[in-house]
Amino acid sequence: MKIHGQSEFDVFANPVVSTDKESVLYNGYATFVEEDTQFKYVLLDGAFYVVESPVKDSSKQTVRCLSAAMPFDSILPALNEATRIPSVSLGGETIECSSGDLFKASFGGASFALCASGGDGFTAFSSDMIIDVEYLDKPVSVSKPQFSDKSVSCSTVETATSVTSTTLALLTGGIIPASTSRNLKIAEHMTMEASTCECKSTPRPCIFFHGIGNKKEKAELQDKPCARMGSIDDHAPCCSTVKYAWLNTMDYGWNSDYLQQKFCDHALSMSDSSDQDSTTIGDTII
Repeated sequence: MKIHGQSEFDVFANPVVSTDKESVLYNGYATFVEEDTQFKYVLLDGAFYVVESPVKDSSKQTVRCLSAAMPFDSILPALNEATRIPSVSLGGETIECSSGDLFKASFGGASFALCASGGDGFTAFSSDMIIDVEYLDKPVSVSKPQFSDKSVSCSTVETATSVTSTTLALLTGGIIPASTSRNLKIAEHMTMEASTCECKSTPRPCIFFHGIGNKKEKAELQDKPCARMGSIDDHAPCCSTVKYAWLNTMDYGWNSDYLQQKFCDHALSMSDSSDQDSTTIGDTII
């Protein structure tokens, strides 16, 4: 998973535990730098903000409200559904968990193996992601972003989530209750495939088309996308070459003859086996 082009990043969070210790609400933040802009995502008292500022001048800030807390809002429900497992292997190799507190959980559509290490934190493994959780000596400071218009505020998008005693122990560095450990359903050995990806057919030229909302058009195919499309080049083993079409999708809809002709012209230009006269596209991945 990449956010703003970064595959490794830190998220600082404070678990706000209810007085009865049955629910948790998180305050936290994460900062990313993409090109010349810094993005700081802040979750505070259930409201979610993003603060954008130039890297060279953080005083020039733009604050916006977000309607959802990215995928991280599903972490607590995932931990609540954790199932104890006796062992786990990734890509044929056994993952060692010295504490013996090993669990299986599902987050963001992916399966994770979670090794808890008491006060040292825990580590979650999947086929293509590792999440290391470390407990800090003191809570982090999370400040409320300030709008230029003092009357503006963000609405609440997150509420406290009920948690099991095991989840609470994982979040706060406590000891997993023995009674809870005995009551957890024991699953079988967990096997995860390594995150290798290879092409099972003959690599071909690839052309990518963006969606609506682009005004700037380029006559020639480009080596970079016109918008944030992720690192496609790193995840396209069946592409011998990668090109991006920049089309004006603001003034023209995809049902227009102009845009459809542009689409065909670009697609026909990718491979020598394509036939311009018969308008037949060959050996091209679109």
